[in-house]
Amino acid sequence: MSNIIKIGNSYGTLISKKILDSLNIKLGDEIDFEIKDNGILIKKHDKAAFREEFIKSFQDNGIINDEKDWEEWQGFDDEL
Repeated sequence: MSNIIKIGNSYGTLISKKILDSLNIKLGDEIDFEIKDNGILIKKHDKAAFREEFIKSFQDNGIINDEKDWEEWQGFDDEL
């Protein structure tokens, strides 16, 4: 069991080293929180997964089109 404590203008709690070790979370690592059912899921931030989801959201909305033929951009720097 852990208590909610005040940290500056925010609130926080202490997480035991044993729990953090089991999740491979170390001091300075980024973590994500997700409200799940009647609790909070804490997991190590996966930068690769975030990047993939970010790109996918742009592709799904037609903002990024990977089918673009980039050959027309060759030599662009030479024109500057």
